[in-house]
Amino acid sequence: MHFTLVPSATRVVEGGSITVRVRCDTVCGNSLGLFAQDTHRYSTAYVELGLTPDPGTHGASLPAAAADRRVVFTPRQNGYPDGYTPSGMVTVSVADDGMAGSSRQVTITGTAPYTPNWAGYTSGNRNSFWYVNSGDAEPFVTSATLTILDADAEQLTLNITDTNGDPVTSLTEGDTASVSVSRASAGSSAVTVMLAPATSSDYTLTMATLTIPANMTDSPTTTFTATSNTMAGPDKQVTLTATTSTTGYRDSAPATLTILDAQTETLSLNIANTAATTDDSIDESDQDAGTPDTSTTRVSVSRPTTGTAAVTVTLSAAAVSPATSADFTTSWSGATTTLTIPANMTSSPTATAPTIMAVDNDTDGPETKLVTLTAATTASGYRGAMRTLTINDDDMSALTVDEGGDGTTVAENGGTDTFDVQLASEPRGSSVTVAVEVHPDDTAECQVSVDGGTTYVAAGGSGTLTFLPSGSS
Repeated sequence: MHFTLVPSATRVVEGGSITVRVRCDTVCGNSLGLFAQDTHRYSTAYVELGLTPDPGTHGASLPAAAADRRVVFTPRQNGYPDGYTPSGMVTVSVADDGMAGSSRQVTITGTAPYTPNWAGYTSGNRNSFWYVNSGDAEPFVTSATLTILDADAEQLTLNITDTNGDPVTSLTEGDTASVSVSRASAGSSAVTVMLAPATSSDYTLTMATLTIPANMTDSPTTTFTATSNTMAGPDKQVTLTATTSTTGYRDSAPATLTILDAQTETLSLNIANTAATTDDSIDESDQDAGTPDTSTTRVSVSRPTTGTAAVTVTLSAAAVSPATSADFTTSWSGATTTLTIPANMTSSPTATAPTIMAVDNDTDGPETKLVTLTAATTASGYRGAMRTLTINDDDMSALTVDEGGDGTTVAENGGTDTFDVQLASEPRGSSVTVAVEVHPDDTAECQVSVDGGTTYVAAGGSGTLTFLPSGSS
């Protein structure tokens, strides 16, 4: 019987925790298995976890209760079990010692209780045993190593850039990127780091070990080359980490790179409003403006070259905060719609293309709102596309106050000034009332007239202005 411990992570910062599950690697059948004495064959067994060195010497700990350190397995019914279903996971917690130091390692171990013979078995006895037939190995658990990173040490930064020094998150098979490691400030000692994984079938590194020299902040660069092949396949993701055992420093955060398959074509989302432009924006204000209409845009999808097979994509639109789904409408109901590029064509039809329309509301700002369009596909040889659509807001601030004189200072004993109060747009449907309040430091020193003198506001009091829709009296 063979089990393997599988931690959720192999490296953890002080103050954090991981979980460990147990995998049964043996196909349980004629020679090895869990023997159940009763005819229903409901029996359980477990693997109990431990730590080496002893808990407390490295800051890692397991639950105090034995039941919480165990992963329980239940065999299948009817005959000898051919597999086990694990129940639960075990948590390994790491304390923060509050002191700067280097990384350290702890081994997570496991034991599987067993009985190597039929001793203790009697008819009707419901106890269960790991059993071993003649010549078979005893139950064995493969351990796992956990690296504990010091929380008080400085975290290194892993840099993956292109030839212009800009960050890289994806590259095509055969392309290269530069990889370096940096620290926040120049230290008096050198820092040696290992890039992990150092080797992979998906990429090569000219150097897997980098050193930040003393009194420097950056290491030299190594070249990351995405492995090229002639086979079409899915894009791949690889994760790099800069690891170190230098005192006072800890591993970088993992960096994920997407390696794009060179034989896979990237689709394009095409945006064209009904004014026949390709501007990536639509306007709130053009609903009733006749032509050209810039409030609505058509969405189509295209591929770089003509293909012999049709390509179907799933189109969705999502507001980017602070925009909300109330800021636009789509011509389709539900969360998604489909677009199809016909065989031997490069683009989906535009005449029947789905549309997105900006909602003209009376809310001011933000001046622009964003909507992300996503075209997803499972068609072989193609990858989806994303594009951002901008909604231009047509509402200004609801109310403005304009000082009509040369300044905001007036003389005592009869000095006056004029202020114009304006709405950004004409009221729709009903009147709008605006309160005018007076807050002088000395409430006896000023008096304000509202609406050309028809209403007077005593110092410290308030009055109102009323704005009517067109045609009202």
